[in-house]
Amino acid sequence: MESCAPQRPVRRYSPRVRSAVMFLLSWALSAPYAKAQEEDWRIESRPFASGAPTAWKAVPDQSVRDATDRPVLLRKGIGLSCLSRVFDVDLDSTPGLEIVTVPGNAAWRLTAVPVDSALPDDDTLLADCQAEGTCRRNVKERMGLSGRQRLLVRLTMWGWGGSDQQCLTLEKAGFVAERSETDADGMSGLMLTRHQAVLERAATIRPVKQAHPSLRYRDAEKQLLRQRAYSDYRPFAAAALATIDSIATEKALPDVRLDSELLSGSQWRQYPLRLAPPQAPALSPGKGWNLFDRVPGEDSWRPLYWHLTSQLVIGSALTDDPVFAEQAKRWALTVCRWKFWCQPGYAYFDFGTSYPLQNLCQWYDIGYGRMSEEERTEVREAIAQLAHGLYLNALTGHGSIYNDLRGNHTAVSFCGLGTAGLALIGEHAEAAQWVALAEQFMLDAFAEHTSGAWTESPCYGNYGVSEWLRLAELLRNVTGRDHFQQPFLKRYADFSLMISDWEGRNLAYNQGGEGSRWNHWIFFCIAREWRYPEAQWLALFDLHDNPTAYMGYGDAFWWVDPSLQAVRPTERNAGRSFDDVGVNVWRSGWEDAATIVLHHCGRKGQHKEQNMNHFTLYALGQRCLPDGIGTTTRDHNVPVIAGRNQNNWGPGQTLMYHTDTRCGYSLGDASQAYGCPARRHVLYLREGLVCLVDDLDLGEAPAKTAEFLLHPNGQTRVSGNVVKVESGDVVLRGLFADLNGTLLPVTVNEREKKRFATHDVIATRSEQGPTRTVTFLRFGPKNQIAEAPCTVEPGAGYLDLRCGPERWRLGFGPGPIVPEWSTDAGLWLCRLDGGIPSVVMAVGTAADAPVSIQARTETVAGTGCVSWPVKDTRKGFLERWLPFLSP
Repeated sequence: MESCAPQRPVRRYSPRVRSAVMFLLSWALSAPYAKAQEEDWRIESRPFASGAPTAWKAVPDQSVRDATDRPVLLRKGIGLSCLSRVFDVDLDSTPGLEIVTVPGNAAWRLTAVPVDSALPDDDTLLADCQAEGTCRRNVKERMGLSGRQRLLVRLTMWGWGGSDQQCLTLEKAGFVAERSETDADGMSGLMLTRHQAVLERAATIRPVKQAHPSLRYRDAEKQLLRQRAYSDYRPFAAAALATIDSIATEKALPDVRLDSELLSGSQWRQYPLRLAPPQAPALSPGKGWNLFDRVPGEDSWRPLYWHLTSQLVIGSALTDDPVFAEQAKRWALTVCRWKFWCQPGYAYFDFGTSYPLQNLCQWYDIGYGRMSEEERTEVREAIAQLAHGLYLNALTGHGSIYNDLRGNHTAVSFCGLGTAGLALIGEHAEAAQWVALAEQFMLDAFAEHTSGAWTESPCYGNYGVSEWLRLAELLRNVTGRDHFQQPFLKRYADFSLMISDWEGRNLAYNQGGEGSRWNHWIFFCIAREWRYPEAQWLALFDLHDNPTAYMGYGDAFWWVDPSLQAVRPTERNAGRSFDDVGVNVWRSGWEDAATIVLHHCGRKGQHKEQNMNHFTLYALGQRCLPDGIGTTTRDHNVPVIAGRNQNNWGPGQTLMYHTDTRCGYSLGDASQAYGCPARRHVLYLREGLVCLVDDLDLGEAPAKTAEFLLHPNGQTRVSGNVVKVESGDVVLRGLFADLNGTLLPVTVNEREKKRFATHDVIATRSEQGPTRTVTFLRFGPKNQIAEAPCTVEPGAGYLDLRCGPERWRLGFGPGPIVPEWSTDAGLWLCRLDGGIPSVVMAVGTAADAPVSIQARTETVAGTGCVSWPVKDTRKGFLERWLPFLSP
């Protein structure tokens, strides 16, 4: 499929001429390829550049031949890869370039450029969206060249290294005498299997009603939408309503031409009706240009969708004035005429394809009635070209970016593909295929998130879910297929509530804006569909903060149900392990003075941080040890071994997790990230103590330095190797010790950037071989944390932490806890009041290993981890303590 060259007129010849042509053609088919070339095939690569003149660079030490001496291109890394070769050719005698590819797993494009061109990167696109078979192009005619030429030919593929290794193998390649043009549009193997499965699903997809607009609303709904917008829905349509109120003024003012410089700011968002697209240049066949120079899709097409298109769609639904539809038409036609997909560096997936599709489809949908049939055809062809290329790339496996259905890039890509199919369903032969593939990816992504957690941060989760929700909404509007009761959506809201603080701000991990509420309007949709008041509570914060300008990038207006009550969660002493991701949470509740502990050790996603075994503490309504500082190892509350960063790609694993109303425990194995044995035990007593036990193997001599980092937020100082942090009215005391009770030396440095954390705390020890290091963190209100010194004292198989009159004991093996108390646990922690345990937690050797606590009058037994007392309400106070007070 190739749409960058103009249609050529049909030539009619006499029978004598046709006979001569057939004779020459039969001779040419048996003739050898032109062999006058100066170089053999080689592999080159370049980063994604969207038309920027970045030079291709040869890939060193890679063979370009298979066992039968055929040129082979294997996709490796992130960016563009190509097979290139210089041909010395006489275009008058051999004007046609013929490429024959054997069965493989790739979608590719064919470009060429004269070697002596003043712009060597200024390729002409000869063929696009090719796969298997014979691709033949008349180079002389398409490039406007003749005679002897030295041409650099490129066969290019692109991707992020998806679920399957792309492969392109050439059976034959060279210049031939003039023949008819053909496309290599065959498929085999995985591509064909996936395509056939899509065709079966596509046969079941039909539009409820063929009409425009139909993606977000239909004309018959306008009266209801107006009533909503001017009543309870007003905050969610505020920007569009302001534009409607100023239509007369806007029509009298001159256009504002959007260019790259203006796009980089936000002023342009104020002129939705006067904003004019960049003027398309005159393009020769096979050429296309980026509208916004080198601005990537995330910074151009995406903000256009969020801040222009969303207003145009809502505005067109709330007024009968055609000005919004006319603006959509203007943008659709102008953007199509840039033919940006004909750039040599263009790639058919991700933001640079999905958001152009979403924009074009919404413009087409609401501008349809203002376009002539010729204009509609022009826009349809552009949408179809982009969707077809994205579809082929998805069949090769590159639609599942990073081999991960859990990322926002995958959601973005397939929301675009599905939107294209829904916009053109019944108007293009392939439209139902695009819908079917996008729908299947969405359902696979929902199934993949078994716990409801998102591999990346909560913000990236909100972003990805917003794309899936938009696709689900358009599917329901256009086809009646309803996926809003998919269990994942409820699970995702549960997960988001668990890792949000008392203000509904996320606690973060794996990048994405700690302490933010980005895309929180997705919870309006989930709350509406699941009648979930707690999700409504989570969504409403942005509205309270910014009631006049709140738009939700246009989605909130379509998703919100203002009549649904918002209810703050009331559960107490909750906890949850999202084991498929490795996020472990304990929280006192969601009240303003809540305490939340989070430990992360699990899988990696598209956005990576060096944060395996990262620990955060939000104590009594204060962000004492928060996340969001940065992405490197030293930006997290983790150990650093020998000054080295964690492996950015090395995942961790949570081996054990426990929660009850008194305590919490988790065990994270970050050995892959560190390249040596590295485990962290997190022991948490809810009344105000966390013990981190780090088991590290520092290797053979010479001794290595291990650093144990904390990043507190608040007034921080160190005295006698004891750290004190004051954060609001909360005090945190921290000590680092070895098993002998020796406190590690500690330094405290003030941070230059204090947005999330004010100081860096670093405790160090030099050792070799297996080591065990304990971090004691005692926290609580100022009036409850004594100013008396904190000390660590060793005992027989345990360490005692003393903070003034308080005493805590951490044990490292089975045996007695105190007289008449014992445990068979390998690790245990308790609080001692007058020498008597008031609460005990004991940890077994594995999640399914038996473990018990033998108290003076009873035994508590279980698996993995147990605590005593079993229930605080089991006995009255006197009944519980009388045995220990008796002689």
